[in-house]
Amino acid sequence: MNEHKVELIYQLLMDNDLTALHNYAAKTDRLAQTPTPVSYTRHISRSLMLWLLTMPVCSVGAGCPWWITGLGTALVSFIFIFVRAIR
Repeated sequence: MNEHKVELIYQLLMDNDLTALHNYAAKTDRLAQTPTPVSYTRHISRSLMLWLLTMPVCSVGAGCPWWITGLGTALVSFIFIFVRAIR
């Protein structure tokens, strides 16, 4: 490991940093495997639908042409609903 003549103190610091990174990755993995409560899932789903339904109103109110609003809303809705269906 010392082929590039790195001083021992720097090797120890890098080893400590890599150990900390590994510990954080393990915590993240545990968090990702924790199941989401059903009430949270329903709340997120309803909030997403409400946001997608109000998006065209806000876009037209901001001065966007109707055809850009329609295409943009359809694209964003498709992406968000498709990503939600993946999980």
